[in-house]
Amino acid sequence: MRIGFTTYFLLPFFFLSRLFAQDTHEELINKLEINYPTEIFFEQTTEEKNKIKGWMIIGGKGKVRTEFKPPNNLVIVGTGKWLIFHDAGYDRTTYLPINQGILSSFLNPDTLKKSDELNVLKEVKEDKIIYKVSSKSEQYSGSLEIVFTRGVTSKIIEWTVTDKINKAIKIKVISSEKLKQGDIKKKNFFSFSKDMRNNEKAFLGPYERKIKKTTTSGRPGDN
Repeated sequence: MRIGFTTYFLLPFFFLSRLFAQDTHEELINKLEINYPTEIFFEQTTEEKNKIKGWMIIGGKGKVRTEFKPPNNLVIVGTGKWLIFHDAGYDRTTYLPINQGILSSFLNPDTLKKSDELNVLKEVKEDKIIYKVSSKSEQYSGSLEIVFTRGVTSKIIEWTVTDKINKAIKIKVISSEKLKQGDIKKKNFFSFSKDMRNNEKAFLGPYERKIKKTTTSGRPGDN
């Protein structure tokens, strides 16, 4: 009888915790979707305190383009299905499924609807709101921290991605601007064709660059 009473006594708290967790997931989804599509100028800091500036367009639904200030010649494109890394200096291209890794919850907010696989914790401070996303499965290994300003607009001001071996990369927003979907569709920000592999054609961002290719013994094939 005592076990049964304890079970029924705790049952409402179990459902309440599930409800609050779901509310936090939905709240973060809404905040991300309100911010997208957006153009961001940023500064990236690695675990080793190396800093580099860059530019990105985030379209939501797993679509993103990131370019770094020269002499870094890496471009990262999220097509909605693939996350493509292209090093123009070495003419190397790597494809990864975009739904692998904790970052997918940032690039595609719909991922957060899988509340059974992702935990979301919220911390409110005087001038900002912090959401901490962690994984319950190996598919979304690592953790993610997203920081928003407080207020009606609630803009993204920084995020930190930590991988499964506890190495972190922090992105600090220098400036951002909300874009219109119509403006995004006019340019192929979220595609990466064979033609784009040719030198400067891979880059659509604000930086001027001259690419001097380094000869390699092979070239990855297109998929």
